[in-house]
Amino acid sequence: MLTKQTVIWSKRESTYGTDPAMTGSDGLLAWDVNIDIKGDQLTRDVLRDTLSPIAHVIGLKECELTFKTELKGIGAGAGTAANITAYDFDRLISGCSFNTGTISGTAITYALVSNDSTLSSLSFYVHLGDSAAGNRHKITGARGSVKFTLEAGKYGVAEWQYKGIYNSVLAATLPGLVGVSSLQPPIVYNSSFQI
Repeated sequence: MLTKQTVIWSKRESTYGTDPAMTGSDGLLAWDVNIDIKGDQLTRDVLRDTLSPIAHVIGLKECELTFKTELKGIGAGAGTAANITAYDFDRLISGCSFNTGTISGTAITYALVSNDSTLSSLSFYVHLGDSAAGNRHKITGARGSVKFTLEAGKYGVAEWQYKGIYNSVLAATLPGLVGVSSLQPPIVYNSSFQI
């Protein structure tokens, strides 16, 4: 499989675990993409007229998706809510127990949330394969965590880890990444951190 030909789409869910019907404009520029599908193997110890075991079944399946993205802004002042909606970071961080960004002048501020009714969840499409044939993995109800790496002289990196609900894999051609931000990430020269 051509691992360099991997496309990720993500979108905020309006109802937990429900696919929000994504389009190419929901694409992400990412690397080190890994999908790990986990499911319990349930044995069926039923008594029968033979000593041969009966086939097991797989219980509830969970997916873990990890990937990295560049840490970059919108490219201009936040301006309006429309600008922030198209911002990759905003939707990804909302799936990590942060609220959607609050615009104040040219800054966007995020705050942790803990009330279950205000937690966002995301759906992901992960397209693997080539442009002629491939597979689409769909993960719904995803929530996760993020780790930031800000090393002097390099651009910032966000490492995302999400867990969500497994959906059946579909055969699908590899889509393009239309509408993905072409903005280059800034270099970290110095920084300050505030909690």
